[in-house]
Amino acid sequence: MNIIAVNDFFLDITGWSWDEVIGANWIEKFIPVELRDEMKRVLEEIIQSGGEAYPHYENPIMTRKGEIRLISWNNIVLRDMDGSVTGTSSIGEDITEQVKAEEALRDSEKKFRSIFDNATDGILLADMENKKFYMANKTLCDMLGYTPEEITKLDVMDIHPKDDLPYVIEQFEKQSKGE
Repeated sequence: MNIIAVNDFFLDITGWSWDEVIGANWIEKFIPVELRDEMKRVLEEIIQSGGEAYPHYENPIMTRKGEIRLISWNNIVLRDMDGSVTGTSSIGEDITEQVKAEEALRDSEKKFRSIFDNATDGILLADMENKKFYMANKTLCDMLGYTPEEITKLDVMDIHPKDDLPYVIEQFEKQSKGE
């Protein structure tokens, strides 16, 4: 599968020039060695299916410097006047940074979850506006005698004595203002 056209964005991402890319074999130039057989199979399936297989596909590509970028592709099969397949036209979006950010978020969530779930202090998270609870750790649930599901049906007024509510609400207000 030889390349007949690319845009400047692709050249910027990959670090190659127009002259170095046009006419080059797509798989040999841009696909990491360990993925070349799979990519050959995918391209063949796209062409044989008339574009029905893998209209959207993600795969890593190599830049001139050997950096790996993850690209999300939208593929269209190209045909000649007789309807014979002549190639593909693919529009790609570099999703490398998005995927890294998603992975970092998942890692952060795991760390938060571990700290939250294993804390020996009771932790209760509430919406500042309506003062409804949306999460509590096991320690707090054990302290109050509620399940995590039951906690989400409660608000500040449900767990504090009426005499303490003015003070609790005042503290909530201060916290919501960052005081």
